Amino acid sequence: MANFAVSQIVRAIGAARQAMNGMILSIGTNLLFDVLFILLLHLNVTGAALSIALSNMASLVYYILFLQMRDGPVKLAVKYFLVTKELLKEVFGIGLSELILSSFLIVTTLLVNNLAVQYGDYVIAAFGVSLRIVQLPEFICMGVFVGVMPLLGYSYGSKNSVRLKAALQQSSLAIAGILAIFSTIVYLFRSEVFNLFSSSRDVVSFGSYILTAMLISTLFNGFTGLIIAYFQTTNKPLQTTIMSFAQGGLFIPVILVAQALAGLSGIVWSMTITEAVTCLIGIGLFTFM
Repeated sequence: MANFAVSQIVRAIGAARQAMNGMILSIGTNLLFDVLFILLLHLNVTGAALSIALSNMASLVYYILFLQMRDGPVKLAVKYFLVTKELLKEVFGIGLSELILSSFLIVTTLLVNNLAVQYGDYVIAAFGVSLRIVQLPEFICMGVFVGVMPLLGYSYGSKNSVRLKAALQQSSLAIAGILAIFSTIVYLFRSEVFNLFSSSRDVVSFGSYILTAMLISTLFNGFTGLIIAYFQTTNKPLQTTIMSFAQGGLFIPVILVAQALAGLSGIVWSMTITEAVTCLIGIGLFTFM
């Protein structure tokens, strides 16, 4: 938790390279400790846990040293750890939306698995592989809208509307380009991509169908993420909370109704429907609020 919190501070002050260095350090040390604790010392699951803890500690130390040695606006000291009503209001006003969204994501994952399992193991396998494939462009897009958040916040705080608008436009073009290129390539070679993960004909056949729906949903998901990032960095907690409820909460009634009406196909397309509706809500909030 400390590593995550401090890394967000480093990213927020615009030190993108140092934020990335800390992540690479954490991943690298994790791999090294895995080899040491699991393969050499045979600590098994305990070794994996120690590896994660030590790798996070290494990254945390790096971030703290960077902040303390850098001549900038942020220093870590006990005297700065203050709890005020205004501070708590701002933190929870924005952070509550992330808590809501994360909670809904856990529930929706369990719901999808419980509904899909009745159609056979190959359906669960196809969903799992499809999700991993579409996570690649989603994570790249996440890098775009998370990376641009400090610029959006700085432009909003300095009342530089021209720069704020330009940052949004360029981020939108980047997300559109990433999704268009990736989705087109994966769609054209979806069967070949699935064959890399499974030799089962049922998994490959049905997985290609699921992958098509998920690729369409990523087109909406990328822009939804950018809209939420804009609301978070421009001090709009109400809009952020609405988007979190929409993205997480809408999925539950949508998948239940879709399954009742269309069975397995309803489950497959429920995420696409939810992401499309959420994106439209975000565009409406951005335009009129």
